[in-house]
Amino acid sequence: MKSERKTICLIDGPINLAVLSALAGRVPKNLTLLNQNTDYVPSGPLPISHGTICMALLIETSLEQGILENVRFIHISIHNSTGQNSLALLLKAFEYCDIIQPDIISMSVGIFDRLYAKKMLPFLNRWRGKTLVFASASNDIRLVYPSAFKTVIGIKGQKKDDFQIQKADNPLDGIDLVVSHRETPILGKVKKQYGLSYKGYNSVLVPQISVIAANQLITRSVKSEKNAVVQSIVTEEAPNTLTICPVNSEKRGTEIPVILISYVPKGKDCRAAFARSLQNEFEKHGYGCAVLCDFLQTSSFEKGWYLLREKRLRTDLVYYLNALSENIFLALLNNENTPDIDFDLNLEDYVERFPPAAVYDMIMTKFT
Repeated sequence: MKSERKTICLIDGPINLAVLSALAGRVPKNLTLLNQNTDYVPSGPLPISHGTICMALLIETSLEQGILENVRFIHISIHNSTGQNSLALLLKAFEYCDIIQPDIISMSVGIFDRLYAKKMLPFLNRWRGKTLVFASASNDIRLVYPSAFKTVIGIKGQKKDDFQIQKADNPLDGIDLVVSHRETPILGKVKKQYGLSYKGYNSVLVPQISVIAANQLITRSVKSEKNAVVQSIVTEEAPNTLTICPVNSEKRGTEIPVILISYVPKGKDCRAAFARSLQNEFEKHGYGCAVLCDFLQTSSFEKGWYLLREKRLRTDLVYYLNALSENIFLALLNNENTPDIDFDLNLEDYVERFPPAAVYDMIMTKFT
């Protein structure tokens, strides 16, 4: 029975209705467009936009799932007058979603800077259990937000012959679902008519999975809660190899300072408190500071504390140094587990002698 209607809000670039009609074969009457910026006029012929492709995929998948008439589509453009995605407009889109409370938000955009991305958290926390947010991982190894945040369903792709939706267990990058890339008829049109191949791009998976989730809400009355929806659409559990993000090199891959704070087990809590206070010193001055820690059970992507697995300390450490867009790294490690890596500074002689504010000043003097 498909009588209940659900609202899917797409947050992306602007939509070209003529191209949307050509791709999807229709422009649904149940589509509302908001903030379609007309100040930006690109040169050359009117191009196909990413927002248009994502909306076409929403329509295509709704037809496949048989729920097109049971879905209301809202599209909010976050392009500014220069044709770029804008954090300010993204937050305004979130403000509007706060009012209309859509059932699902589909967004194939993200922010690498965690401090900026934290501005989204008040909205995401309010929507818990009400609005499901689907967001794409980056197309490389870099962590991107909001897809890594706890309340968001992050999506990334994999190469596989048959279409699978797999759940990753405690992933390093915070991405919950690993989905097979497939060339749908619309993506085939985009490739043939516009010469654009989206093979391997995570962004085109998000609208497809958003609609599959909407179908679960409509036809099976699945609770609008992250874990319930994820379990309802997963086809199989992801093997552990899929939860390990690729690292291009065993080298550090960054010139960002990496500072060691070692501890003995009985002094772990005190060193963790020091690391937390030092992180706060950096962040209150506007510097992103990540704590890479070997005793966490799970990462806290919102707080910038990241899990280092005991048997993969070096691999995980190198991954985060390549994946995170932070200004400084604090490695909080058991002094018996210190990996073979060149740290820029060891705070052993400072932790017990100086308060975090003084250590912050010393680090800034040394590295700036």
